[in-house]
Amino acid sequence: MMKKLFLLAAALTTMTSFVACNDDDYQPLSGCLVTTKGSDVFNFYYQSENHDTFYVANKNEVAASGRYTPKDGQRATILFNELQEKQEGYTHNIRLIQINPHYTEDAIVATTQNQLDTLTAKADKIYYKHQGNATSYLSPEYLTLRIGHKNNDRSKHKYHLILDKVNPTSANPEYLDLKLVHQNDGDSYSEPKTELISFNIAPIGRELGGKKGINLIYSDMETEKEESVLIDMSNTNDKQPISMSL
Repeated sequence: MMKKLFLLAAALTTMTSFVACNDDDYQPLSGCLVTTKGSDVFNFYYQSENHDTFYVANKNEVAASGRYTPKDGQRATILFNELQEKQEGYTHNIRLIQINPHYTEDAIVATTQNQLDTLTAKADKIYYKHQGNATSYLSPEYLTLRIGHKNNDRSKHKYHLILDKVNPTSANPEYLDLKLVHQNDGDSYSEPKTELISFNIAPIGRELGGKKGINLIYSDMETEKEESVLIDMSNTNDKQPISMSL
């Protein structure tokens, strides 16, 4: 069903499983980057970048696992089986197999120095190697990145996507300068690990309008200095623009 390779899950060990993936009655296995709609484990669904909707047929199974609580607006990578039976009002009827919820936050417009200082206090470096849609996806609604950093406890880590209006910059007039900040809250280091993080870019929609994309500025773990990369707005008009395969 889904043909276009997109962001691979950072690590399968971070995904929560609900059913066996080798059940021959539910093939093939597909994947997608989605936004969660609803916070009730018995009444939620997913929406893709092109606004396809995914009805979760096995909600009772998901609820019984006790390992997943949907959060409205949270981004996620899902693995699922497409079911033949249609569900009225939805584009897809699926059996959810695995889910990797992303760290999700709204983009922030910093308008005062105090706000900027708080957002950037004790900022830590990240590892990011730009490889097109393998590591980033920018739509009119969300930015999703696959980044790496050293951590023992991921729950301590925060990320901010900041439009700095205190010290505005414009390296390229066709792109909007945005700073990615990582705070580790004193977490002790271990080996670098990768994960997917997402930002709702509605708060900067007006500034991004008419631009080709963003100029992402970040502190790099490898080079030990500030780096930047241009990320173009992706095309969401394809039937399945953000699918992935394993």
